[in-house]
Amino acid sequence: MRTAPLLVAAYCDEMDAVMLLGFPGFLVSEYGLAKGTRLVTANLHWRGPGKVASDIVPGPAYLGRYVNVRPLITDFLAAEDHLVESRRRAIAQREYHRCEEMGRRAVERGQPVRSGRPLEAAIPGTQREFGGP
Repeated sequence: MRTAPLLVAAYCDEMDAVMLLGFPGFLVSEYGLAKGTRLVTANLHWRGPGKVASDIVPGPAYLGRYVNVRPLITDFLAAEDHLVESRRRAIAQREYHRCEEMGRRAVERGQPVRSGRPLEAAIPGTQREFGGP
C-alpha cells in the first residue's frame, strides 16, 4: 500500500478481507519493495465462537468459518525463496487485484493497522496510522 511507513495489505480469501500490516522501514530496501509489490501471505486461521476480529471487515465472499487470521508475509520469513516465488506465480491475478482494491478501501476508511511481526500479527490493530515498530 505504501513504503513510508511500510504498510502491507494481506488478503485472506476465507474471509474475503484484508488486514493492514505495519512493518519496519528497513524491509523496503532489504527486499527492494515499491508501492504495488506483490507479496505472498500464509494465513493461520482461528475458528471460534464470537465475533470477527474488530479490525476485519469481511467481504461478500466470507465463508463464515473463521473469526480471526494471523497473516504472515512469507517473503520476509521463508528461507526457500524459490517456493515463495512458485506460490506467487500460482496466485490468480484477480486475487491480487481484489487485495489491492480492498487494501485501498481499508486505508481510505482508516482501518486499524496490525503489527506485521509474526507473534503479533493476530492481534487486531488499534492504531489508525502506523508509526512503525
